[in-house]
Amino acid sequence: MAIGTTKSHVRIEENRHWEDYQSLKQHWSKAAKRQIEYIFNGQQTSTNGAAEVLAGHGGTIAFLGANDIVYIAVEIGDATQTGKSVWIDYVSSTGVLYEAVETKIDSGTGADTEVPIGCESGTYVDTVASISGDALTMTGLDLSAGTANDLAGWYVVGSGDATHQEGTYLTILSNTAANPTVITCTTTPGANWDDDNVSVQESLNNDVFRIRRMYSEVEAVATKAITVCDNDATNLYAVIADTNSYGSAGSRYFSLSSLYRCFLGHIHLEAPHSFGADTDDLNYVLTITFTPKSQANVGNITSGTKDGAASDITFTKEFIDVLDWQPCIELEPATDVIFKIHKTQDQEHSEVTLDYTILEVLI
Repeated sequence: MAIGTTKSHVRIEENRHWEDYQSLKQHWSKAAKRQIEYIFNGQQTSTNGAAEVLAGHGGTIAFLGANDIVYIAVEIGDATQTGKSVWIDYVSSTGVLYEAVETKIDSGTGADTEVPIGCESGTYVDTVASISGDALTMTGLDLSAGTANDLAGWYVVGSGDATHQEGTYLTILSNTAANPTVITCTTTPGANWDDDNVSVQESLNNDVFRIRRMYSEVEAVATKAITVCDNDATNLYAVIADTNSYGSAGSRYFSLSSLYRCFLGHIHLEAPHSFGADTDDLNYVLTITFTPKSQANVGNITSGTKDGAASDITFTKEFIDVLDWQPCIELEPATDVIFKIHKTQDQEHSEVTLDYTILEVLI
């Protein structure tokens, strides 16, 4: 079908060794390359214009507009979850893949406590009692430090409310020898660090751009989902829903760095068969916005100049009740793939199920 007068797109593939998703996988298997299949399954229970398919939670999943420090929280604080582990796979804004980054939940206060990703122990979350120059005095930080300065190079990461230092960090220069309640930082903290909830951690994960998946040590209990969020859980970026131990961040995919080749492999959509008032079939519409891999040295062969710079395109696919498509199109590194489902003829459709698979090949 036509995809619009301003959205046409032509690709010229040379020496392509595959025709469908199965042959794509077989090609890279024969080349002895490590393959990762990123597989999403989600259902959209109510549909309106340009709605993205989200994953199992009543709230709206937001997407980060830029790299940031993000946090783990338990909805409606649950002391029984304190010290439990949550692991997160995420991609940085440049497409670098980080897998199984561990964070310890701290919700023993009876209220939501946001813990920055990478804080590996609930005991590392503390409150700043006072500030003097470049020194922070903590209320009860205990890392069982045996010698002075063994926190050098670590980080204090701010959270707290909107008036404090959430999303900022200070590098630690030194600390007191035993039970380090006083730490000295590279820069002088502002007054708003006082009374702030902070974490002390060895690694600084301040470029979390797209969450791939998250999983917890124990199931989230009823009404107390585990979320990846900003400070104060204003925006949710990924969710482990009630009574689950695995979660995700919805249908948006972010391709990996140039160390990988990523292919939009297989897309499968199913929806209830629907009729309008005049019994005509009502079509569903799927739009896929993505950036194909730039095509170098294709087009102007005589002069050898490079054509086909990377740019976003949107494919539009109409279907009645089932769409099964195996495009096997390579993606430009560090770019989004956005799936949206639209209504047609002012009708709303429900229970649309989306499955897609991306093949990631380590080159």
